[in-house]
Amino acid sequence: MATIDELVFKYPRVFHMAECGTWERILEHGLLSTTALLDLFEVEVPKRSRIETQWRRQSESIAPGVVIRDQKPMSPRALVRVLEDMTPDQWYALLNSKTFFWSTLERLKKMLGAYENEHHDVLTVDTRKLVERHRDDIRLSRINSGATFGYAKRGSGTFKSIEAYPAIRRKTDVAEVVVDYHVPDVVDFTVSVERWKGQERLQTIWRPQGVTI
Repeated sequence: MATIDELVFKYPRVFHMAECGTWERILEHGLLSTTALLDLFEVEVPKRSRIETQWRRQSESIAPGVVIRDQKPMSPRALVRVLEDMTPDQWYALLNSKTFFWSTLERLKKMLGAYENEHHDVLTVDTRKLVERHRDDIRLSRINSGATFGYAKRGSGTFKSIEAYPAIRRKTDVAEVVVDYHVPDVVDFTVSVERWKGQERLQTIWRPQGVTI
């Protein structure tokens, strides 16, 4: 089984890709899952149900300056062929209940490349500090859970606790580090926030004093 030391050794930093301009809100509220955002802004049904349990073909605004990202690579038709023990609606709800970090810069850049003309705020986070504070709520995934390119199977067992995860030997063993619902204190573990356009790093917009990447 995996250990915290293995996780931190292979992935000393993890990365979150946020909508451009959202760092100020993250400073105030922490890093929120889609479900947590819907709670915060008191979005009611039927709009809430549509966002939380159905396929988002395009990004959707729920408040001024607050955008929920699209799920273009994850259509119900594509999900049906890779889901093992869940329906597409259940899978959407599961993903929307979590906050996501890419395990490597390479995986982050691949995701950024899908939005090559858009700006994003990228958080670089200290993995050990994140795990020390949120260990019980952290899960690991071997696959990119939000994309259905290829035929990687997925379902209720995709996200595993660190203790239940297979031993981490290679850098490709973990694709995502996720935290249930929210990370309210993410600023405590963030070592930099950078503005990117597609895969181009533009500038650092925030960094605590005395911290290096």
